[in-house]
Amino acid sequence: MANKIIFSGLIVALLQVASAEEANPEPYMNDAPLTIYVDAGKEIDQFLSLAKSIDGKLSVLGDALESITQKVSKLERRELRNQQTRRMLVEVKATAERMSAEVKATEERCTQKVSELERKLEDLINPQTKSSAVATRPKRRAELACEKTHGLRSAGIRNNTIPYIINFVDDYADSRNRDGVLIEKRFVLIIAMRWSFLHSNIKKLKFSFSNRIVSKRIKKVHTVGEYFLDSIILVELDSDVDYNNWLYPTCLYTSELNPKSGLINDGKTIQIVKDSKCYIPYSKKLSPSEICVYGGCSFTDNLVFLVEEETTPQLFGFVHCNDYFEYQTLYKVFPNLDFIENIVWPKNGN
Repeated sequence: MANKIIFSGLIVALLQVASAEEANPEPYMNDAPLTIYVDAGKEIDQFLSLAKSIDGKLSVLGDALESITQKVSKLERRELRNQQTRRMLVEVKATAERMSAEVKATEERCTQKVSELERKLEDLINPQTKSSAVATRPKRRAELACEKTHGLRSAGIRNNTIPYIINFVDDYADSRNRDGVLIEKRFVLIIAMRWSFLHSNIKKLKFSFSNRIVSKRIKKVHTVGEYFLDSIILVELDSDVDYNNWLYPTCLYTSELNPKSGLINDGKTIQIVKDSKCYIPYSKKLSPSEICVYGGCSFTDNLVFLVEEETTPQLFGFVHCNDYFEYQTLYKVFPNLDFIENIVWPKNGN
């Protein structure tokens, strides 16, 4: 642009010079033409200055136009973002309203469910308000057997558990004491080392209390559960035991939940502690049939009873006592209760 303006100025200046020469063919003989040349040079300078000024203003205008174009682009982008934001706000609002409706419906369902659970809980707490149509949990066969013999336990109980001692007699008339309890007229539950018991040729079992003895022959031996060195063994007698004031069945603990207190071992209180107290180097957990206890050990194997006020003592489990350890592992009877019930109190009644 600037080159075009300069070129135009030069053409104008040459035309002026040519006009002056036509008016005076011999300019060198007159001083006037010198004045004409000087004026033409000034006009060229002025025209060039004007051209530069115009070029500068055009540059400024171009910059301003570019700036305006950028601002317009920014405004257009901002407007586009605003439109997107408005659409998002509309969608968020719709989603919030939908979620609010769903939450309200869920709250109503939860409130209804809580009301139902409260009514059921109230029925459980107040049995007298329950309808006869509401079913209750059937009692286990071991529980029913315990209730039938409740009146037999009026005699003094040694260490709040059992008054008698159990001895096994082999073919050579050797007698061995074993921890155990009579649970039904023909069944005795004992704790023993399974391999030594089954291979000792034991034929007879004796209950003794003071100077009185009841002797029975053994019909069959059932292995109920095996634990480390010991086993729970169910001994089936060949005939019924006649109950009396010192020889009567012991109830079994029939709940899957562990009691918070009341465990007795040979008259001594036992406390349930954290399982980690009984962990051994090659095993960092206890099985569901095991819990860790503290205190109460006095002999190699000991039966553990749950003894609470105004309730019948119940056999809870046994411990294999070891004087080298402060904490002992207790093996519960409950995990084997189904097996015991199916043999001692079969559903068909035989």
